[in-house]
Amino acid sequence: MVDITVEDGRETAPSDTTEIETDAWATEQVVTPIVSLKARRAEIIKYLYKDIQVPRWDNPEIFVRFNPVDVTELNEAVNRRRKQGLKDWPQRANADVLINACVGVYAVFPDSPDVKLSLREGDPYGEWTKFDKALAEALGIEVTDGDAAVATARGLYMTDGDLGDTTERLLKFSNLSNEQADETF
Repeated sequence: MVDITVEDGRETAPSDTTEIETDAWATEQVVTPIVSLKARRAEIIKYLYKDIQVPRWDNPEIFVRFNPVDVTELNEAVNRRRKQGLKDWPQRANADVLINACVGVYAVFPDSPDVKLSLREGDPYGEWTKFDKALAEALGIEVTDGDAAVATARGLYMTDGDLGDTTERLLKFSNLSNEQADETF
């Protein structure tokens, strides 16, 4: 409930900050919990990602940065792939989950672990790839327009087990319980 005060015929409501008179000439801004919560939430969201190393890649090591999985997108991916009726629909659904959550793919050399390099040909300090044609070209994977991102994701992960394990790790990071994930798949 908000207290509204009427002063000089005007209605006023308190803001997120309150002025406190410290002397006759100055006022001080006091931060209320709401202001600090807004700032903290923005900070949490900024760093809400997980970097997962791609198995079997070293020198350079390859990592994928993921945002948390959106449950709606997860369900849509699984249902769409299941309806397609292909034998490998679970692997395609796993790839879709990784693709949808991907922020970027980058490489790190062991002697420079803090330097995250783009996998775009000729642009190591540029924008990171995703599961896109630029990454497919860098890996030497031939893709068609139909399912290029899925083919690229499956090409980056050497085995279906690596792909599934990464999906499981991402779901765990996203705080989806194994029961929820099992129900979806």
